[in-house]
Amino acid sequence: MELTKKTLEEVRFKTKGKWYDGRQVDAFIDEIISSLDELEYPDYAPVESEVPERVDSAEIELAAARAAMSGDEMKLRDLRAEIERLTAQKDELTKNISLLKSFKEQFKASVGKDIDEIKEKLDSFTSDTLL
Repeated sequence: MELTKKTLEEVRFKTKGKWYDGRQVDAFIDEIISSLDELEYPDYAPVESEVPERVDSAEIELAAARAAMSGDEMKLRDLRAEIERLTAQKDELTKNISLLKSFKEQFKASVGKDIDEIKEKLDSFTSDTLL
């Protein structure tokens, strides 16, 4: 919109009785404000036109961040489940190691006892019996 005295003098609004159509007045005021902004801040207009693109870009980035966070939450949940599984496996292995140690000690004692019995039998043989 060109801001000139003529433009302002020629503006006409629909009337309803003695009242003007508020939507037309509001639209005209918005045009004036926009034109004044362009005169005051010439670099402002291109930036204003980029706003929807920037908003769209920000919304896309936000959605991606939320998706990544959701993905991270899923990864975290999966990792916790894996930790629980590994902890249970570790507990089972610790129990099995304990049982194996106990078996080893019992087996060692049993073998030692068998060795002692064999030694006693060997000592009971005389050299005449062996020959």
